[in-house]
Amino acid sequence: MPDITMCNDYSCPDFDRCYRAQAKPNMRQSYFVDSPRKLDGCEYFSPLDTEEEAYANRPRHRNQHSTRQD
Repeated sequence: MPDITMCNDYSCPDFDRCYRAQAKPNMRQSYFVDSPRKLDGCEYFSPLDTEEEAYANRPRHRNQHSTRQD
């Protein structure tokens, strides 16, 4: 359960590699209201630590919203 503000900017080029976008959300998860991205990038980008972490969170991608209830 991430204790962060998560991101739903599916048009972000780093969406698939960012922990804020790919972490498994909590039931009462907070999200950015607007995209945190600026023209020069995103100051909140947090890279996934490992390939294993990226694989574990794979259902949250651009075309499919997470529906996990774990």
